[in-house]
Amino acid sequence: MLDAAGLLNDRLIAAHCIFLSEQDIARVGKAAVTVAHVPKGNATGGMVAPTPKLRRAGARLALGTDNMHADMIEVMRWALAIARIQEGRATEDWQPEDALRMATLEGARAMGLEADLGSLVAGKKADLVVVDFRRPHLTPCTSALGNLVHTAQGRDVEMVIVDGRVVVEDGRPTLVDEDAIRREAAAAARALWQRVGRLRR
Repeated sequence: MLDAAGLLNDRLIAAHCIFLSEQDIARVGKAAVTVAHVPKGNATGGMVAPTPKLRRAGARLALGTDNMHADMIEVMRWALAIARIQEGRATEDWQPEDALRMATLEGARAMGLEADLGSLVAGKKADLVVVDFRRPHLTPCTSALGNLVHTAQGRDVEMVIVDGRVVVEDGRPTLVDEDAIRREAAAAARALWQRVGRLRR
């Protein structure tokens, strides 16, 4: 249907792409569609996207967290592991650098922002994430990229800079009151559950 409507092209971002036939995979690849891959969310539902087949067919893969998990570092690890499970081994085209590219440059490309975002290149916005590799589980650091994808967690983020502005420092946001937001979120959740409880009676 998407193909018939002229929407199956390299501007399309298709979420998940789990239930695809071999013909569908070939069609998606030929159109160079970007697949918004959510590996942990899919796996927790007992499903996997055929990412090795999709990439071989020509599809682009970008990572997303959906509503299941906001830790992009962990999502990189899941993407790599799920692809390797499907391949039955660790292959040269499924390495930590591939997972990092899916989490960065491929996402920027999907949004048409690769000229400004997605990689540390002169002329692009100064967007970067600094990870504290002094943590015990990241020591020894035999490979910064390997340690990042295989072992790190979002809580290891020390600093985040967006367009040259520090928005996270020492692991805490600089532009909002994190403690107040967490208190308000907990209160809102309690109020919601209380309302639901009253409706069930």
